[in-house]
Amino acid sequence: MKKLIIILALLSALIVPKYALAVESATATMFKAGEFTVVSIVWVSAADGTCSYAFAANILKDIRGKSAYMAVTDPGATAPTANYDIVLNDELSADIFGGSLANRHTTSSEQAVPAIGAGIGDRPVTKSVQMEITNAGDTKGGTLVVLFH
Repeated sequence: MKKLIIILALLSALIVPKYALAVESATATMFKAGEFTVVSIVWVSAADGTCSYAFAANILKDIRGKSAYMAVTDPGATAPTANYDIVLNDELSADIFGGSLANRHTTSSEQAVPAIGAGIGDRPVTKSVQMEITNAGDTKGGTLVVLFH
């Protein structure tokens, strides 16, 4: 009986992590390109198709007082589900891009500019930025590049 319990414990230790390791991840890098500060976020979604990333303090220090100019999305090798959505929320949970990063393409890179009400234009960053991705599929990934100036 002890051997059966040990075998079952070992099997569960080998099988369960396969399903439990569908953990979201996001890694951001920042660099200067002329007048722009560029933030590139490589992300992988969790099993439920979501991924969250709060911009780190060192990045916020460089982009506070600047404006979001445009964003580029690029699906990764394990491309997200068609029409996945990205929002970049400020400290008041308002989407900095006003919905223009919704319904992203699963195989093509796409560009978007901030939508403000019925218009488009630069959107200032004042305090914090939180990326939220939804509907991406289980452990799918891509890159979000945001240009600030």
